[in-house]
Amino acid sequence: MLRRKRAKTLSSICLILSLDKFNFSRKITAIRKPLEFTVWGKKFIITISDLICGLMFLFMGVLIIYLAFMKQLTVHADYQLSLNIYFAQLTKTINGFLQGIFIK
Repeated sequence: MLRRKRAKTLSSICLILSLDKFNFSRKITAIRKPLEFTVWGKKFIITISDLICGLMFLFMGVLIIYLAFMKQLTVHADYQLSLNIYFAQLTKTINGFLQGIFIK
């Protein structure tokens, strides 16, 4: 259990250092900038990140409703099962690889 915690901690540190190398923290603060606009005399303040999330949520909702009306909203159980198994194996492989690197 302690080895897994070390591997997760070290992988998190490597991720943070690589993101910091590309000035990721400065770039991410740009999407926190507030936007102010007025609609029908009412003032609204929203951040860019909230706007992006809201638009994606709206788009996905419209897409799901459209597919439902067109009778194309289906999930094939065998396809979903094979994807779940594939991603579980991929996660296990990556975890084993990271443990091999960081734990000696």
